Amino acid sequence: MTRSSTGNTATAAWLIRNGLAPDLVTAILACVAPLDRSRWASPAAAVRFAPDRVRALCAESFAAAWPTHGEAARHVCAAAPVALVPSGEVRPHTVDNGPAALPSIVVPWRSGCAAEALSLAHELAHAVQIRATPARTPGGVMPPVAREVCAFLGERALLRRCADEPEGAALHAAYCDDARPISSRTWPG
Repeated sequence: MTRSSTGNTATAAWLIRNGLAPDLVTAILACVAPLDRSRWASPAAAVRFAPDRVRALCAESFAAAWPTHGEAARHVCAAAPVALVPSGEVRPHTVDNGPAALPSIVVPWRSGCAAEALSLAHELAHAVQIRATPARTPGGVMPPVAREVCAFLGERALLRRCADEPEGAALHAAYCDDARPISSRTWPG
């Protein structure tokens, strides 16, 4: 294999495997403003979220971030079936139930902490991506990294929407905590 414009054959192979071009990755990353990591110490543990509040915030956030898919975002956030599982033994996930049904979401939910709210937002963004993407057509496939980028951008849309609200500080702190090395993270109780 020859060196590509990425300067690294492993990176080039990863881009090809995920159906991405370097220019697209650069454009996606340019849309994401860096977060103020000095807010890590915010009292995230004190704020609790109701699932319906998270769904409403996501509907507003996603519709504003993706106006072309605004109606789909509002519909998915309001109507997608969500199972809130009290056990931490299940991983959050979204299931594509086919073109005739909304995706269904499973999220561990014990206390409604900001980390759980972000997890629900992440899965709602996956559900919107499933409904909005042309990959829903027979034979269409969206690479895993592209699906995660959609969910990541959904989280960022929520953070942007809530930036000046009291719950925004808790979401921001939980988001930044998730970016920390595992050994220094705080865990919801």
